[in-house]
Amino acid sequence: AMLRLTPLEETISGQELIKNERVKTLARQLTRKFALSAALAEILQSELAQLEAATLAQLLDLVLDFVTYEQVEQWIADRLPVNQA
Repeated sequence: AMLRLTPLEETISGQELIKNERVKTLARQLTRKFALSAALAEILQSELAQLEAATLAQLLDLVLDFVTYEQVEQWIADRLPVNQA
């Protein structure tokens, strides 16, 4: 019998790794594109980390379309999970 190994991207650890890399990449790209301060970049990274991996992939495709950081903030805000009070 052959041993079947689960592809990394199908494991929980692999999915977390992919998500973390997307968060870091997006934070770097957006910080550079909009010349964000260190404090604002930290807030951005925190917000990005709350998004689903698929949502981060969408944002990666849209990065070049945004003209202002306010557009990015609104896009993220519209997709952040709603916190239950």
